[in-house]
Amino acid sequence: QLSAAEAELARQKALNETKAGSDKNLLQASTEQQTQRIRLRALGEKLRILQIDPDKLTEENISKNIQLRAPFSGFVSKVNINVGKYVTPTEVLFELVNPDDVHLTLKVFEKDLPFLAVGQRLSAHTNAQPEQIHGGEILLISRDFYPDGTVDVHCHFDKYDARLQQGIFMNVDIELKHSSALALPASALVQEGENWFVFASEDSTNFRLLPVQLGIADGDWREVLAPTTLAAQPIALQGAYALLMTLKKDSSEEE
Repeated sequence: QLSAAEAELARQKALNETKAGSDKNLLQASTEQQTQRIRLRALGEKLRILQIDPDKLTEENISKNIQLRAPFSGFVSKVNINVGKYVTPTEVLFELVNPDDVHLTLKVFEKDLPFLAVGQRLSAHTNAQPEQIHGGEILLISRDFYPDGTVDVHCHFDKYDARLQQGIFMNVDIELKHSSALALPASALVQEGENWFVFASEDSTNFRLLPVQLGIADGDWREVLAPTTLAAQPIALQGAYALLMTLKKDSSEEE
């Protein structure tokens, strides 16, 4: 069709030069030739998506089979078809995993989102190998909430470890930006019911129980909210539970 359109355009040009043809016919022939060229280019691009070179395709080498090539090197994680099945252009045939660009997806509650930002550093480890730390950073924070009130936070590893398989669960510590706080070690804290306490030292043998409100945790350390209540008071940093047991024992003996 393109060859015919080009021939008709050449004929109309020749007729127009000798005034034997009209300008209207020349314009129609030019438009048809451009339309066919665009159509041919579009069909060629469709073939290239299937990894078929249109410049090398002739009536002699048409085949009933084509090769589907992945856009990257990786492995097949899921197969959704079988031999003989008809598929539609929008149907997913395979699910592929690119091991060079594996992401870590975190489930974060809405109340914790204000503390997160793209680019924040993180450290991740599996339950099986807690000593093996994998560094990374936050790449994307989703805007869609799940029914349980969580949001997906997508992270990228600094270096991919082939031992990390798709679907594995990991524990993550995220470094908060511009955040400082007064903190106490776990050995200085005791819990009674839903309340937390510390022991303030009056002298080497006398201690007083003080209530505290705790914030976020970082390993064995806990943030203390409203730290002014503990200002200028020596706090016992170890043996808090032993002191609590002693206090309870003394109270029972007095009764």
